Amino acid sequence: MIIESRWTLVRDPQGRAQGILSINTDVTERRELEQQFLRAQRLESIGTLAGGIAHDLNNVFTPIMLGVEMLKQDVKDPDGREVLETVLASARRGAEMVRQVLSFARGMEGRRVELDAKGLVADVARIARDAMPPRRPADDCRRSASTRIHATAPMCPPAPT
Repeated sequence: MIIESRWTLVRDPQGRAQGILSINTDVTERRELEQQFLRAQRLESIGTLAGGIAHDLNNVFTPIMLGVEMLKQDVKDPDGREVLETVLASARRGAEMVRQVLSFARGMEGRRVELDAKGLVADVARIARDAMPPRRPADDCRRSASTRIHATAPMCPPAPT
């Protein structure tokens, strides 16, 4: 409970102090509303910032995806094509995250969705395999993954099936 107190010195007609008038007011609800308003303002600012960053990132991912598509036409080597597919999948995933950040910035509500953890782990393993030397197998991490988890979207997109 938050109390706001106002005190006034009460004087007699000759100006001598007679007593103190105290008025106490419960301002708990008003303070809570002020805190909620400040939180809402901070969230709005974060949403605006996130929207700006998301637009900038979108400008980064678009040429990457277009460049990979063009390179896929020239690269015939299976290993090279697999690397290009990994880069393209990562850029698409990044673009999807940008879309989710923009959804957040616009104030859209998330919903609970079921994710395919096995597919997500396989994607991470493929990226790790491409990024690590061949002597470090990344496929072993798939063995211990459960197949389904629950998460709140839009910050976590469902894995492609």
